[in-house]
Formats: sequence, structure tokens, C-alpha cells
Amino acid sequence: MTNMGTVFGATSGTRVFGSTSTTEDVLAGIDLQGKRILVTGVSAGLGVETARSLAAHGAQVVGAARDLKKADAATALVRKESTAKGGSFELVGLDLANLKSVRDCADHLLESGQPDCFSYPCRWAADQPVFCGSPLLQCGPRGSQL
Repeated sequence: MTNMGTVFGATSGTRVFGSTSTTEDVLAGIDLQGKRILVTGVSAGLGVETARSLAAHGAQVVGAARDLKKADAATALVRKESTAKGGSFELVGLDLANLKSVRDCADHLLESGQPDCFSYPCRWAADQPVFCGSPLLQCGPRGSQL
């Protein structure tokens, strides 16, 4: 069970989601206007759908991907829907296996506005904690998490 009252702009009570729940089910009644959200893996699949749904509910989505050309093509609908529904979408390069790329992404986020929250539809795994020196980056046994 999820208490939706603690989620951005939610006004409903407790709701239950399961394996057949859609992104629209989860975000129904939630206004994300003015919220900046980082979504990783926006070059395909869950990352694209997560970004689309969040932007369609008014969020300012920063989509992160290793392959920006692939992500640009995959998120054409995200950009179109976000503009039509009051949200926004921008792409930023992020290769979690490359600490320079991680630092560059974190620096971009610090300069352009820190996200209110993060979504990790995909995750890079690491066996050992890593320090990269970025104030936005948390590195641990499960990998880099901005």
C-alpha cells in the first residue's frame, strides 16, 4: 500500500497498486507542476514511459541516457506530450559506468536546477562503493545514484 497523501500534490487517500497498474493509474490526481524530476534510461522502455507520464502530469523532466542520439529518437513523443500538457522535457548525457560522465551530469544539474526527486527505471550495478566528488552523487554497493 502507498499513502498517496505524502506524494507531490496528491489529494486521495491510500491506494493499492499491483502488477496490472499503469503509470496513469499511479499518477491519477497528482499534479506535478513545478517539480523537476531526473529519470535515467530514457533511450528505451521503462525510462521513456516514466518520463512521458511524469511530463504529461506537468513535471519538468530531465531525461538521462548514455546514447543521446537513441534517446532523442525514443523521446519524440515525450517532448510533444509534455509541451501540450504543461510539462517539459530535456535530455542530458549520463553514462553511469563513466565517472566523468556522472560528474558532468551532476554539474549540469547543479547549474540548471537540482531535481526534486529521481526515478531509476534502470540501474548500473557495482560491487564496491565509489567516491566521485560530486555533491549530487551518492555512490554505493548498488552503483551511482544521483
